[in-house]
Amino acid sequence: MPPSPLTLSTERHLLRPIVQDDLPQVFAGLSDPRVIVNYGVSYGSLEETREQMDWYRTIEADGSGRWWAICPKDRPDLMIGACGVNDIVADHRRAELGYWLLPEYWQQGIAFECVQTMLHFVFADMAIYRVGADVDMDNPASVALLLKLGFQREGIRRAYEFKDGRPIDLQLFSLIAADRAA
Repeated sequence: MPPSPLTLSTERHLLRPIVQDDLPQVFAGLSDPRVIVNYGVSYGSLEETREQMDWYRTIEADGSGRWWAICPKDRPDLMIGACGVNDIVADHRRAELGYWLLPEYWQQGIAFECVQTMLHFVFADMAIYRVGADVDMDNPASVALLLKLGFQREGIRRAYEFKDGRPIDLQLFSLIAADRAA
């Protein structure tokens, strides 16, 4: 079966549309304390996670984003993480980046490989000019990934979100099309 137009390929992985059968893996990722400690979304049950599955469909349908399931090439049915963009503002050609991986796949270069491929598509095929990323202050792995991808640190968003009832600061990063061309 040929890949759909929404499927992207890296050397080791496929980025394919997220489907309803991915619900257990999305729940596994977005309920794992190691993942959600620095992630803005978490769920306590499979039923609650359906909200996230609806969100993936809604943002693609309304044009405000697109996310992909990250899968090993030899196991396209096995979702090990996700990456994508959301909060697209078409008039200003900007979007926000997000990604997560199940912990057993950390430190293997998977996020770099997949996010880099996804960003190429976002800039070239979706005509996005600026991609932003907000990162928890205590997330050096994400900071390192973004810097390796060519993102620039713009500053700190003070008290930008509330987590566990307390305001937290987020680091703001961006990558623009001109950076990639340089």
